[in-house]
Amino acid sequence: MYSIREREIYSLDMTININKSSCMRFGSRFNVKCANIITTDGNELTWSADTIRYLGVYTVFAKMYGCSFKEAKKRFIVRLMLYLVKIVVLHTRILSLNF
Repeated sequence: MYSIREREIYSLDMTININKSSCMRFGSRFNVKCANIITTDGNELTWSADTIRYLGVYTVFAKMYGCSFKEAKKRFIVRLMLYLVKIVVLHTRILSLNF
């Protein structure tokens, strides 16, 4: 099944980045050990141990499909804090100019 997809991707002049690709299983046999998938050029696609990141969303390795928003929340809070610090610094500069 993988080789069919791989041929189709190559026919579109695209390639698979082995360093950014991995496999994950869902369902009742999600934790069964599987052999790595060998690509046509001899590389191996490995199976993810816990999560896969795709477009910023972390998919969790489990019996049921699920997503983890822990990383997204953490990045949001960090960016919010940086934004608030900039506002406080700007507000302090404005106040010091008025006095």
